[in-house]
Parts: sequence; C-alpha cells; structure tokens
Amino acid sequence: MFAPLGALTRSKNEPLLGETSFLVIKTSNLLSRIMNTKRRLIYITTKDRDEAVFIGGELVKQKLAACANIIDGMESIYWWQGKIESDKECILIVKTTQGKVQQITDLVKELHSYDVPCVISINLEDDEGNPEYLQWLSDSVN
Repeated sequence: MFAPLGALTRSKNEPLLGETSFLVIKTSNLLSRIMNTKRRLIYITTKDRDEAVFIGGELVKQKLAACANIIDGMESIYWWQGKIESDKECILIVKTTQGKVQQITDLVKELHSYDVPCVISINLEDDEGNPEYLQWLSDSVN
C-alpha cells in the first residue's frame, strides 16, 4: 500500500524514498509482461526432417516454444558463397513469445548443422486469430 504524497516528507530537491527504485521495478515488470504476451512465429529451415524434429523437440522441452510444426520436402534456391545453390530442406515453424526469441535463436545456432541457419521471427498481432489459442501459446512458454 502506498502513503499519500502529503504524508511523505522530503527536502525540496530530494526524491521520495524508493521512488526511483519503484519506477525501475514497475517499468521492468511492464516490459517483462509485454515481452511475454507478444506472440511470434519463428521460421527455421533445417537440412532434413531429423534435424527439425531434434531442434523442435529441444525448444518445446525447454519451454521456449509452445509448439513446433514440421513441413518436410521443401525445395530451396539460394545464393551461397557466390553461387546459386538448390537443396531439399525442411521447414520448422515454432510458436513462442517475444521474450523467448533470442534464447531460441541462440539454441538453434548451437544445435543446427548449418553455418548460418535461417531463424526469422514473425510478429503475431494480438487481435488476429483465435484468442483462446493465442492465450494457450503464451501460457505454454511462461
């Protein structure tokens, strides 16, 4: 409970006791709540289904992702080291919150077989989609 401002005494230029700490804590809590409610799809490509299953499983097991979807049989055409390449790949789509994106990126880079793995975060708007599903997504990673 907070005391009314008139009940606190201070000199003219002295901040209220704890005023700065309170603002920092409240701002930090607000940012944390925002980061944990903003939802993201993470688009990841892998060399094959086995790698997608392994990485997706680790992300879900560590509660970094609520769900991982695997789409096998994709054909990729891309520039690599000055040449156009073409390969079969697998898509891994991960559902998470904004606060987990960096941890996911770091773990994918650690586990992935590619030198430069594709890890792209796509924003999901709060008012677009099934609200109950979006709430489940947030609850599953927090």
